[in-house]
Amino acid sequence: MCALYGRSDNEDAPVPYADPAPYADPVAEIEWLPHGPLEELTTGGHAVPVTSGMLLEEPAANEEELRTFDEELRTFDEELRTFDEELRAYDEELRAYDEELRALEELRAFDELPLPQV
Repeated sequence: MCALYGRSDNEDAPVPYADPAPYADPVAEIEWLPHGPLEELTTGGHAVPVTSGMLLEEPAANEEELRTFDEELRTFDEELRTFDEELRAYDEELRAYDEELRALEELRAFDELPLPQV
């Protein structure tokens, strides 16, 4: 990076200088990064720190988006509760089948007992 800006730790040493054309404005390149340096925007008399990658939206749009998201979340919650109820019913049905199977196995074990000789 020293060569890019034409600086060196030793002031007397010759500095190889890179062609500035590909790096016309290094600061502009940094500002395009998603987590770039903080900038201060003045809104309503208050300074708000904002990264250069942030998108400022109208508050009403954000509120509408939040309402939509909340509605989708409630719908998903209802679907999840319905699925949970169906799963519990299926679990109860499996337990009933398991009890029936145990009873049948007990009967089979009873049938395999030797008959008393008369």
